[in-house]
Amino acid sequence: MRGMEAQLPVFEPEQVAVDAAHPAPRAPDRRRGRPVALISATPHRGFGFDQRMGWLLRINRLLAGDGELATATRFIAALGSRTGAGAASPSRISRWETGAARVDHQTVLRYERVLRLPVNQLAAMADVLADRQTAAGMALDRRLDPADPAVQASCGQLLELALSGDRMAGPAWDDLTAHLTVQPSVLLYPRDGWEHLARRLLTEMEIADGLPWAQRNAALVRLLRHPSSAPATIAACAAFAAEPAHQLFIEPLSCLHVTSDPAASRLVLGQLANPSSYRALFGALIAAIRKVERRQFAPVEVAALLRRTRDMATDPQVSDEVRQLVPVLLSRLPGEVSGPVTSGLRRAGG
Repeated sequence: MRGMEAQLPVFEPEQVAVDAAHPAPRAPDRRRGRPVALISATPHRGFGFDQRMGWLLRINRLLAGDGELATATRFIAALGSRTGAGAASPSRISRWETGAARVDHQTVLRYERVLRLPVNQLAAMADVLADRQTAAGMALDRRLDPADPAVQASCGQLLELALSGDRMAGPAWDDLTAHLTVQPSVLLYPRDGWEHLARRLLTEMEIADGLPWAQRNAALVRLLRHPSSAPATIAACAAFAAEPAHQLFIEPLSCLHVTSDPAASRLVLGQLANPSSYRALFGALIAAIRKVERRQFAPVEVAALLRRTRDMATDPQVSDEVRQLVPVLLSRLPGEVSGPVTSGLRRAGG
């Protein structure tokens, strides 16, 4: 899977999680005692971050290569012996896997080690799930103390690596941006450091695939949310989207819903009005749908968006893939949005 294709379907993150964690899960083996009903079940649409994250942990445990781990007592023993963190209680495992208690980052990493999954595979999917939530604070707690000298030193070392041009692996991008998140007032010198960082990240996303892409996508989201890096990161996204030579169009635009910065809204609406390419139009419309859902557009911007959407819905040059997003946009509109354009779009959509 490449880039955005690893994230689709855009509005069903629970499917993203299981597809990315297990691209081709084998059929459950009844002889090994795997509970078929739990394996085949999927999270309800109304589930929040904690329930979806719990389901992700549970389904990966049940489908682990080591079938013994499907038994909770054996998994609990392995969780202690293989991670050195001590065995969890059956009630704690149940609360984690049902979403009754929120897991933290270290717990997810322990699951990865016991299940012998690649580092950050489940953690990266947690970032995808958190990105879909409209409420703040939906993310794994990494327990990073910004006042801790060790945290500050680690952040500095990772920044130096990222700005040096040396090889920067996916986990390093994940750690760097997680450290930056807890230090919102950090400053870079020279002043174009943020822009250099964002350009490098987008360049790597352009050629990344699967888990390495997911780690960098999560890093891009954090840079867009960071008060110091957001302006430069939005500008870098604009430059990438405007350049036809770049293969990466969807991600720099579709991620812009994570920030309420007016520059991001202008970029999205600008690409909808005059797209650089079909992929840029698709990415901008995805961002617009999510921005509408989060009420990040001013009323005048919503009106402009609806007029442009009406034009797209009737333009034979616009692909069916883009037009199929029009009903999704309408379903996300606040109830108070009305008028002849909206009514016409709803009638056209059936």
